Amino acid sequence: MDNSWVGVVVGLLFLAGGVALAFGWWNTTRRLHLVRATRTSPAGEVTSQRAGELVEVKGTLRCEAPLVSELSRQPCAYYASSLEREYEDYDRDSDDRSRRVRRSEKLASDERCVAFFVEDQSGTVQVAPEQAHVDAWEVVNRFDEATALGPTIWLGAQSFTMGGSDTLGYRYRERVLPVDAPVYVLGVVNGDGQIAAPPREDGEQQFVISHQSEEALARSLGCQALLLGLFALVFTAAGVAVLVLMVRLAAQR
Repeated sequence: MDNSWVGVVVGLLFLAGGVALAFGWWNTTRRLHLVRATRTSPAGEVTSQRAGELVEVKGTLRCEAPLVSELSRQPCAYYASSLEREYEDYDRDSDDRSRRVRRSEKLASDERCVAFFVEDQSGTVQVAPEQAHVDAWEVVNRFDEATALGPTIWLGAQSFTMGGSDTLGYRYRERVLPVDAPVYVLGVVNGDGQIAAPPREDGEQQFVISHQSEEALARSLGCQALLLGLFALVFTAAGVAVLVLMVRLAAQR
């Protein structure tokens, strides 16, 4: 491929990355605005509010039939578990010299949730967590070095035999929303008086469940929005610069 076309492709990739990052910035900024602007409602009064109204509740997570997480075996209303293989590979640098690099691949992931209640001094309200943006508590982040031939493990419905000549080890991760722990929920009231996801056609509302306090969540979202905005600007500027350079080089030929 001609070098000029390589430059155009690189420039377009930078621009595409900038657009994706800008969308992430917009979505995160919108979420942050709603977290800050929405008034906290007493949990016991949510069922009396009209369907479609955005509400925010804080309290203790209660669950009548909790899940048991895959890795930490904790009772919870939500968990997301994953298994990654970290392995050694070979790559070539700009001088065509071979070098060893460390890579990873996701082997399996499992995410589950069940309905739960938020309880405060006023009473309880049920939450239907499907389609929520869940900010869960990380309880497992463990790396196990590989052996020559390890045991077979299960994650969800998938099984894996551990080991392999190029395998360095396995990374286990898990996040949970534990029962009887503080929880923050921002969502809309549905027709059954639950807090749930907004209709798909409603792009203005958000559905957030977090193990953090409102204040800590707002700080976290603010940092995320700042980083996404900065990277969006950098990627967009780099894409424009590369494309302008390619146009100038083409004009000189």
